[in-house]
Amino acid sequence: MSMKLVELQVAIPKTVDAGKLAEQHQQQNAINQSQMAALAEKERLKKLETVNRFGESEKTSNKRKNEHHAKAENKQSEKHNLPSGEAHPFKGRRVDYSG
Repeated sequence: MSMKLVELQVAIPKTVDAGKLAEQHQQQNAINQSQMAALAEKERLKKLETVNRFGESEKTSNKRKNEHHAKAENKQSEKHNLPSGEAHPFKGRRVDYSG
């Protein structure tokens, strides 16, 4: 396959252009890959923050439950500290659960 001089004059610039296009395409792929990696890292951090936030809210709700439980125990102990002969000044003797 022999090429004439005129054909080479046309073929060589086209190969240079094709090489430039291939290089641009390769660079674009690298840029896309780095953007996807940054996006994945951002998403991972967001998920991690969300898990931590839910963990904190669970801790605070447990803390509140413990505080409520401690207050209830204090009330129970105060109730038992009254002498048996004395009635509470404003509480009755029966509890109405009929709601």
